Amino acid sequence: MKLSFSNNRAFLKFVDALPAGLQWYCHAFELEGDELDADQNPKKETVEMWYQDPLECVKELLGNPFQYSNREFTEMWTADWWWEIQKLLPPGSTLAPIIISTDKTQLTRFSGDQQAWPMYLTVGNIEKEMQQSPSS
Repeated sequence: MKLSFSNNRAFLKFVDALPAGLQWYCHAFELEGDELDADQNPKKETVEMWYQDPLECVKELLGNPFQYSNREFTEMWTADWWWEIQKLLPPGSTLAPIIISTDKTQLTRFSGDQQAWPMYLTVGNIEKEMQQSPSS
């Protein structure tokens, strides 16, 4: 069997050479629960919220030619309202509807049955199949 990498170091060197992408930010805050600790005080938990700048995400989505593998306009942009609004924009501009969604995700049992609510951001100019593909 011919492996892609001779060892773990070669693989990690390849991963480190990949483009960095957008910067991630972290905001930590405390949540107060309903349960009480040993001193009869509400239990507190520090949680982290990781995020990227939404405006930078939109710029990346609109500026990434990989997202536009097929420029056949067959989805959101086929609606009449799209073209009515597009006519109102200055020449060279384009309409870019922002789509934001979230979905509860169950984390592994190794993390104590924790849940997360990731938020997804995309633009309506990208084909639906590409929008709904987490790997894209």
